[in-house]
Amino acid sequence: MLIDWTFEHKINRTCLIHGYCLFFDAIFEGSDTTVILHTGPEHPTTHWYETKMMFEEPIGVNRTQVLPGRLIMKANQEQCFDCNLRVNVPAIGVDRNMVYDMKDPEYRGIYQY
Repeated sequence: MLIDWTFEHKINRTCLIHGYCLFFDAIFEGSDTTVILHTGPEHPTTHWYETKMMFEEPIGVNRTQVLPGRLIMKANQEQCFDCNLRVNVPAIGVDRNMVYDMKDPEYRGIYQY
């Protein structure tokens, strides 16, 4: 399985971006019923949780700048994902390409290329 998502965020205030937090829904479709487990902050807690993809160093952005990026998640043999998050701020020459091993409990420490 491969998830390839391109995004573009328009910054609405000057700030530091420390990373991204991802939420997902797990949908279990049975013959009679469908159960959905949500990981978003507006839903009750499950045994799953949000995914945090932190940068080694924060990215400083200004209001009205555009932050384009791409997230690639590839399923691996450990029934998990290897992830690559690339973001850049062309106006200031910042380009980050981060790799995350989601099976590694310390993946929040990340590796930068």
